[in-house]
Amino acid sequence: MDQQQVQRFMQHYERITRHIQQEMPARADWVFNLAPDHSVESVCDRFHNHLKL
Repeated sequence: MDQQQVQRFMQHYERITRHIQQEMPARADWVFNLAPDHSVESVCDRFHNHLKL
């Protein structure tokens, strides 16, 4: 792949990922909220019960 093909590939999957990040929490049984360092900050179940870690 040349640079343009790699960029197009990355943009395609970034759009899919951003869509899933917006849409899936409403359908998921569990949502893990991450801190800036990617550690788990809290967990929320489908009934919106939040568990702080």
